[in-house]
Amino acid sequence: MGLWLTRRIAEEAGGVAEVATDSGTVFTVEVPPAAEPEAETA
Repeated sequence: MGLWLTRRIAEEAGGVAEVATDSGTVFTVEVPPAAEPEAETA
């Protein structure tokens, strides 16, 4: 369940979550950087 939830959150943020296994297991989560907030104009 934890990996499924991690994947959903990453995808909703425009990223990916991947799992690779070889001699061990590697979890990679990539998400784009947050956009800079726009300045408010009065």
